[in-house]
Amino acid sequence: MKALKVLVIIFWAFGIQINSVQAQPFRVKTQKLIISGTSSLHDWESTVEKLECKGSFTLSNNSLSDLRDVVVKIPVTAIKSTKGKIMDNKTYDAFSHEKNPLITFTMTSKKIDTGKSSVDLSGTLAMAGVTRSIEMSLNYKLLPGGELQITGSKKLAMTDFKMEPPTAMMGTIKVGNEVLVSFEMVLSPNSTL
Repeated sequence: MKALKVLVIIFWAFGIQINSVQAQPFRVKTQKLIISGTSSLHDWESTVEKLECKGSFTLSNNSLSDLRDVVVKIPVTAIKSTKGKIMDNKTYDAFSHEKNPLITFTMTSKKIDTGKSSVDLSGTLAMAGVTRSIEMSLNYKLLPGGELQITGSKKLAMTDFKMEPPTAMMGTIKVGNEVLVSFEMVLSPNSTL
């Protein structure tokens, strides 16, 4: 009988350990996403006011051990410029937002480097009606409560997505083709997803 109790305790403890490293669905607790670029007149910056991010992560031994099923969706009209509505409308037109209302990133693979607290992601990015494969590197940091902070940036060329960089003043002001997308997100475990 005593041996049976010991076995039950061992299996129970082992079960707790397994559960502690299961994939956790997450929700975005906070996010900051900035798109910046240049023009023939001045540099510019837009912020993304809203996004949806789904997926799951696994933490074990105080480190990120897995990241799965990550999909990020950004409504084009959630991009807001510091230069006002004229720039916003030029941005939306460049995306052909009525036909292509969302920007979508879908992760296809990842490589986690726990020593550097970094993740190399591969995936597809769909915007303005064009889907392309992209790669990017992220840094992560574990926060109290099992939360995960992710930061990174990626340079993109508009013409790679068949987008025409916006112009103004009859073409005398031209937006540069390359933009930099910089982001910081805090992901919080959410078992209700």
